[in-house]
Amino acid sequence: MSDVQTRPSRRWLRTSITIIALCAAIVGLNALAVMWSSARTVLTAPAGEVIYAAGFDGFEDEWQQYEGRLSARIADGVLRLSVDDAPATIYSLARPNFADFDLHVQATTTGGPVDNAFGVIFRLEAASDACQMPLMILCDLAQAPLLSVPLRLLFRPHAGGAQGYYMFLISADGYYSVWQAVDDGSGTQARRVSAWIASDLVNQGLNAVNELRVLAVGDTFRFFINGQPVSLCLPDDPNAQSTYSAGQCIGGQMTDVWVNADYAVGQIGLVAQSTLSGGSGVVVEFDKLRIFSPAPSPEVQI
Repeated sequence: MSDVQTRPSRRWLRTSITIIALCAAIVGLNALAVMWSSARTVLTAPAGEVIYAAGFDGFEDEWQQYEGRLSARIADGVLRLSVDDAPATIYSLARPNFADFDLHVQATTTGGPVDNAFGVIFRLEAASDACQMPLMILCDLAQAPLLSVPLRLLFRPHAGGAQGYYMFLISADGYYSVWQAVDDGSGTQARRVSAWIASDLVNQGLNAVNELRVLAVGDTFRFFINGQPVSLCLPDDPNAQSTYSAGQCIGGQMTDVWVNADYAVGQIGLVAQSTLSGGSGVVVEFDKLRIFSPAPSPEVQI
């Protein structure tokens, strides 16, 4: 009789021990996954030498790719971003992180309205609330009603800064601007660092090729279109939105240099946007991306 009475309890004990051991193993894997995801590989090189290059004719796993109405695809030797909603934004990030860099890339609008926006996103810090579970299936299970509470108690997002980034954009109808992502307490919002300014430096229209350059050294940034530096309209209040009208920088000053120390390291990527006024159907192709280590004199053209 004692065997009959004790077998269920022993079986329960063995099952409990197995569950505890499994949970401990998964927690350990999660900790390793968080450590791995938090570690950032920052690419560097001697001054003036190439840090990274992408001709988009291979190494497809180094860039984010998506399908759908907002798509990013490497095909035919280019990175092609398509935006079939309006207004909407899509960007594709390269895997590495960069600190100081001198970035050059060619960009061409091949479809849709010329009232658009496209360019470079840089020093992007990943969002802190991404799923950090060691197996992607656990991220899916965490959405199930019965499992969401225990799994979310076991697996918490790693502590990190709010998502942030900088953007340098031009449009196929001849404008350029600079933006920064900021957290206003309700989420990440893009702030207009330098308003849209018309420039003859931009090659306008469909199939017109433009070379963009972003030079980032510490907290100092310079921007170039087709080999020429562009001036920015920076507001006197560093937290304000830039306003430019009738050839005048309203409430600010025109300058060739922007200084901002919010983000020192991050990923780089390529971005395309549709606008409410222009509409959907934007297609932008990027090619010949080269990232150099800044030369000793940042004014020297590479």
